[in-house]
Amino acid sequence: MGRNPDVHHITPVKWFIGSDNHTREDAHYLENVVSLCISCHRKAEFGKIESDFLKSQITDEESN
Repeated sequence: MGRNPDVHHITPVKWFIGSDNHTREDAHYLENVVSLCISCHRKAEFGKIESDFLKSQITDEESN
């Protein structure tokens, strides 16, 4: 059986936890998450895939 894709938070959950103007739940809005294969998720976590690129992929998907 295959593996389900990972969910990557573009702005990390810990940022929302530390914010006075947001809640932890705000981190999980669709505008802040992207589905990635495990390899790409690792790259995104270590900064090898730019957040702006990930955000642009979400925008592109919503317009289709």
